[in-house]
Amino acid sequence: MAQSDAGDEEEALRTYASTYSRAERIGRPELKSQVLRNWGLALKEVGEVGPAK
Repeated sequence: MAQSDAGDEEEALRTYASTYSRAERIGRPELKSQVLRNWGLALKEVGEVGPAK
C-alpha cells in the first residue's frame, strides 16, 4: 500500500503478485484473501477493473 500511496503503482502491483505467491505457499486462506482484496483495490485504482474483479 505504501508503494501505491507514493505513486509507484507499477511496483505496488508487482509486490501484490509476489505477496500472493508467498501467501499461497504458506497455505493460509485468510492471508490469501487479504492480499487479493488489497490487490483488487489497487488494480481498481489504476483503472484495471476487469482484473480487479
